[in-house]
Amino acid sequence: GGRGGRELPAPELPPEAPKRSGSIQPITSKDLVGEAPPREQTGVIGWLNKRQKENAEEQMRKMEKWNEVMLKRQQEKKEEEERKQAEGVV
Repeated sequence: GGRGGRELPAPELPPEAPKRSGSIQPITSKDLVGEAPPREQTGVIGWLNKRQKENAEEQMRKMEKWNEVMLKRQQEKKEEEERKQAEGVV
């Protein structure tokens, strides 16, 4: 396995590279995956961490979907109300 070097932080990174170090940007699931070496996340703990993260991401997706649905419903309701008002005027 020549992948051992990837698990160590790169000290040669210049401090003026916040994009690569991710110190300013919010942590994404990709950053979390990148920080934890796969070798350490074996067995139950690795499985639990993976499951927890997947559940969290699924929850976020559900919330986003739900927001979309609710916005759509509101919009349709509004348009329906406007149509009724327009018909009532005519």
